[in-house]
Amino acid sequence: MRNIHTLLFGALLLAFGGNALADNYIAAYTCKMKDGKEVEDVQAANSAWLKWVRANVNDKISSNVGTAVVGKFDMFLFVDSYPDLATWAATVGALENAPEEIENGLDGVADCTENRLWRMRPTP
Repeated sequence: MRNIHTLLFGALLLAFGGNALADNYIAAYTCKMKDGKEVEDVQAANSAWLKWVRANVNDKISSNVGTAVVGKFDMFLFVDSYPDLATWAATVGALENAPEEIENGLDGVADCTENRLWRMRPTP
């Protein structure tokens, strides 16, 4: 019976775990909030951006706002996750034609001075 459970678990892992083992891409932006803005303003602008890119590019895109727990509290991160490099590139292209309120929403709450695109590889 134990061998059947092990075999079943292995089959499920192969069937559904392929995506978990694939590379994904993370775009990280280092930002500071503009004067008079709060993290809730950043979250609202990021939420509008995410809703737009999911509807216009790929619904597998995710985004987070990272705030410091320890250390310097004067900055935060936008961290966007893409299932593949083609989705990231499609997002960059689509944003060139995004409604002004999407770009202005983010620009209105934050100044972002650095960014990196990371390829994330799972560790076996």
